[in-house]
Order: sequence, then structure tokens, then C-alpha cells
Amino acid sequence: NWSMTTQGAEKNSGVASVIGQTEGAIGYVDLADAVKADLDLASIRNRDGRFVGPTADGTASAVAHAEIADDLSYDPLDAPGAGTYPITAPTYLMVLEDQPGPDTADTVRTYLRYVLTTGQDEALPLGYVPLSDELRRRAYDQVDRIDD
Repeated sequence: NWSMTTQGAEKNSGVASVIGQTEGAIGYVDLADAVKADLDLASIRNRDGRFVGPTADGTASAVAHAEIADDLSYDPLDAPGAGTYPITAPTYLMVLEDQPGPDTADTVRTYLRYVLTTGQDEALPLGYVPLSDELRRRAYDQVDRIDD
């Protein structure tokens, strides 16, 4: 049961806005929206006992230490590593293997190939972390599974 004084909002950007406008507020939003909203960021004690702030390097370390399953899912929470940010959360792009037609399948494949190649250069400037080379390669290899 949440307190009657608890505030909520839609999407990370909405939560970031509420946090920024509420004195003493604590919340969890993605790094991109926290930076855009100019929020104070907390360093969190990781598995190795070090306090690490939310950074691209800390996030990359968490992903690098996570085991990637055959379906490309992974859990970077509380991953080992001195520089690992312990509450890293992935964002997934889930795609139907069987698309409704050839035009849609071609569009989806083209989009995914862009995201997994040139699009990776857009991640850091937008406040996100590019995929590791291994994860990017494994994801790219699955694009050809998309069928019409």
C-alpha cells in the first residue's frame, strides 16, 4: 500500500519531471532522462563494495559481466566488477520472427541492421550505452531469422 502522498507519472521523462519538482524526492529513471532533467544522481554500493554512479562505463561493465542467454536476454543487476553500476537495467527490442508481409519484413530488417551498426553511434549522445561488440554481433546474426 502506497502512501497517499506518493506521486507517480507516466514514462521515465514524467517520473524525472516529478522528481525534479518535488523537494526531497527519490526515484529511479533511466540515465538519459535523469541527465535531461538535471537530477542529482546517486552512487550505489555494488557487489564489490564500491560506490559507483550511473555512467556509461558502469553500465557497460554490468553488461560485460552478465551472462547472455541464447535468446539474447541478460540480467546485469548486481553484476560483479569494481566499476560496475549495480542497478543497470536493459532495454529490449522484441521482434516477431514472422512478419505479415515482405515489405514489413524488409523494413524491420533494415531498421534493425541500422540500430545494430550505424545507430550504435547515436547511443552515447542520447544518454544510452551502445551494445557490446559480442551482443551486437549476436543480435545482428539473428536479423536474418525475420521472415515474411
